[in-house]
Amino acid sequence: MKNQLKINIYLALVTLIAGCKLDAPILPKTTDTTGGGGTVVFPPAGDGSYQPTTSGSYWIYKSITAGVTDTTKSVIDGNTATFDGVKYYEGIAYYQNQSVIDTSYLSKENHVYINYAIAAGQVIKLYYLNDNIAVGQGWTSPINDSGELNGIPGQFVGSIIEKGISKTVEGKTYKNVIHSRVMLQYDYGSGFETAITYDNYCAQNIGIIEVDTQGLGITGVETLLSYSIK
Repeated sequence: MKNQLKINIYLALVTLIAGCKLDAPILPKTTDTTGGGGTVVFPPAGDGSYQPTTSGSYWIYKSITAGVTDTTKSVIDGNTATFDGVKYYEGIAYYQNQSVIDTSYLSKENHVYINYAIAAGQVIKLYYLNDNIAVGQGWTSPINDSGELNGIPGQFVGSIIEKGISKTVEGKTYKNVIHSRVMLQYDYGSGFETAITYDNYCAQNIGIIEVDTQGLGITGVETLLSYSIK
């Protein structure tokens, strides 16, 4: 039961990065300033947030999890929902090599970014970024409103590792990136212990450009290939 619960949570928390059979990618506008064929991506116009939520925006990723490679896509479909008085934007996630379609919800109120998903009937609220706090500051949030999954206490412990950095992903260097680290923890009776660690890299007005995941004997990485912000 313990291992199965952890695996279910792991699968639920990657629903924002997913894809289906894709059209030819639309590459972001970039400028070659490296002198070596690389590109530098400057933040496009937007609301200054680190996750656009405009209808029709999408992101295409390459994902490698436990040695298995896939191409994935995530789309903001224009629908919204309200949970506990907070507005969330609906995202549809498609897997290229699977027939699965996942739905999750994103909130970014008051500079706090939360991915709300449901797995096996369980609500999971992943608080993965606060863009208004300094490097070294952090947060602790319950895994959901009850603070438990199947009677087991769970929480996320996050912190800001870097701000205003440049990050090179798939040959493109993104500017004004925030690096946050979030640990998924459980308490089986002897205190909270970390099960999974997520390192998230979010670019201003673009969104998630890379997520590195470690835990449960699994290593994963999702990297941004292309995107379209509407």
